[in-house]
Amino acid sequence: MFATIAASVSLQVLATIFALLKVALGTATLSIWGWLTIILVSSSVFIADELRKLVRSKVIR
Repeated sequence: MFATIAASVSLQVLATIFALLKVALGTATLSIWGWLTIILVSSSVFIADELRKLVRSKVIR
């Protein structure tokens, strides 16, 4: 699962860094704050679900 996420993130980063891909895909360069915002927002669902599973496993025992 983590390999799939890493591959997806890598392709997204490449699409915003390389000039040829930027032109072909119509993307723009992002600042470090832009990347941090994207990472925090996109990972919030994953983190919330993992916390839900942790709490559920503790309650069931």
